[in-house]
Amino acid sequence: MNDYGNITEQLKLFILEKYKSIREFAISINMPYSTIDNIFKRGIDKANVSNVISICQALNISTDMLACGKIISNSHSEQYSNRRIREKREQLGLTQEELALKLGYKSRSSINKIELGENDIPQSKIIAFAKALDTTPSYLMGWESADEILYKDEISEELTNGYHVPLSQKEVKLIESYRTLNDEGQEKIIDSVDDLIRSGKYIKNNTVGLDYEKQA
Repeated sequence: MNDYGNITEQLKLFILEKYKSIREFAISINMPYSTIDNIFKRGIDKANVSNVISICQALNISTDMLACGKIISNSHSEQYSNRRIREKREQLGLTQEELALKLGYKSRSSINKIELGENDIPQSKIIAFAKALDTTPSYLMGWESADEILYKDEISEELTNGYHVPLSQKEVKLIESYRTLNDEGQEKIIDSVDDLIRSGKYIKNNTVGLDYEKQA
C-alpha cells in the first residue's frame, strides 16, 4: 500500500523548493489556493484527478510515478530511457536494425534517434521496448535500478522453483512484508488468503493457464 500521507508531504516540500509559497504556486497554475490547500490536508489520494494532473504538469513530474509514491521528473525519465535502451540493446547483442524489427519500426533510424535523445519513446511503446529488451518499463524509464530488478528476479526464481514468472511491485512488496512477520503472523496471512480464495468473491478470471516458461 502506498503511503499517501508521506508522498503528499514530499509533494508539498517539492513545491516549496521551487516557489516561495504554496499560494504563489497556486497563482502560477491558475488554481484556487483553497483547492491545493485542501489536497494537502486531505491527501493526494483523495484529490480530483484533473487537479493532480495539472499540478504534475506544472512541476514537470510523472503522474504515474506520483501514484506509485515517487516524485520523478519527466526529463529524468527521458534521460534514463535513452541511455538504458542503448545499454540493454548492446548487452543483448542486438543491432539497431534487429531491435527496430522486433518493435515494428521500418528502419534503424527510429531506434537511433531515440538512443541519441532526439526522439522520446512513445508512451504506447514503453512496454514493447521493455519486452524486446528483456527488462521492465520501470527500469527503462529510470524508476528503479538494475539491483532492484535483479532482486525481483531472485525472489521470482526462488518462489517458482526455476519457472520464470515476472512479479509485479505489489507482489514483491507482499513477499517482503510476509518475510518480516514471525511464524504466527505468517500463518495468519496464509489463513486470510485461504479464506479469500474459498469465498470465491475475489478470484481473477485469468488465474488458470498462466504461460510459465521453464528456465534453462
